[in-house]
Amino acid sequence: MKSKLLYLFQSILCLATLTLFSVDAVTREPQTSWKEINTVAEVYQAFPQEINSLFESLDLSTMTNVRQALDSGNLVAASTALLEYYQTNENALHLRVRPPEPTNHRVALADTILNYVFTVQNVRGQVPVLEDGHHDWYYKGPNNDREWAWLSNRHSQLNQVLQAYFETGNPEYARFIDLFLKDFIIKSLPYPGVKSRNSIWRGLEVAARAKVWSRIFYGLIGTDYLSPATQMLMLSSLKDHAHYNRNFHGQNNWLTMEISALATIATNFPEFSGAGSWLEYSISVMTESLLEQVYPDGVQTELTSHYHNVALRNFVLFKEICDRAQQPLPDSFSNTIEAMYSYLAHTMRPD
Repeated sequence: MKSKLLYLFQSILCLATLTLFSVDAVTREPQTSWKEINTVAEVYQAFPQEINSLFESLDLSTMTNVRQALDSGNLVAASTALLEYYQTNENALHLRVRPPEPTNHRVALADTILNYVFTVQNVRGQVPVLEDGHHDWYYKGPNNDREWAWLSNRHSQLNQVLQAYFETGNPEYARFIDLFLKDFIIKSLPYPGVKSRNSIWRGLEVAARAKVWSRIFYGLIGTDYLSPATQMLMLSSLKDHAHYNRNFHGQNNWLTMEISALATIATNFPEFSGAGSWLEYSISVMTESLLEQVYPDGVQTELTSHYHNVALRNFVLFKEICDRAQQPLPDSFSNTIEAMYSYLAHTMRPD
């Protein structure tokens, strides 16, 4: 009876939402400006399907206040309680930092990025703005190169802006990150849920974003600059990122990047009900892939120094993730990493 009443309440609330926010049937974009969506109430009004899906994906056993709010049918209160939970729990302590003192200091590279001017593989381009006010995240750069779009959608530029904020304390950098992510996540909806090679939903880009977003979420959650709406959108989208890397990952060096990203989400956001199985799966396939990818003398099977380093960095990252989560790996995992480092040492100094 209780679940039926909750369903009825949510249905009425959704109907009221559609009255307040007219949503296009194809894009599901609210006609109200996406830039004005800042509170948990506003993000739920604009995207009730995504917020409901987020709560359905969570294990609420350790989140009493969230569960009580959901039981009463108050999704807005539940959202507020969820973000309070993330502010006070002990997840990802290695990513949490004390907010710097505010200053007006600038970093030239970050200032360029604030104008949506990105340099990708030495090619400089400015992401254009569309008629709906969003940036064109499918923009392929001045040379119409799909690689430019893919690499820019890994969000390494946000890492640079975040670092500029940590170094200077200038709020403009943190506010840019908030606006950037809100723009990107809303424009990327709906999550397609299929293997893709488009500019946004390809495995390598999904994997890279999961790692960058983890650093942003916990690095800025102690400030007032990452809005509650953006935090909820990030959590909702990270659930989709995990689904993609779990179900549509590649092999060889792609696997190392995508599966280390899956483990990143599983350990940084263990409240997802799938987190335990994601980590278990990650350990299984990464251990197996390590044996398949690396010859006994420590050389990655693609036989290039670049891919060898890509695989090695992600194997090391994966071991660090498992060590923090106190998840043991076979001795062969560390031994193979040592052999891979030994190969690099001998190729750089063959004498």
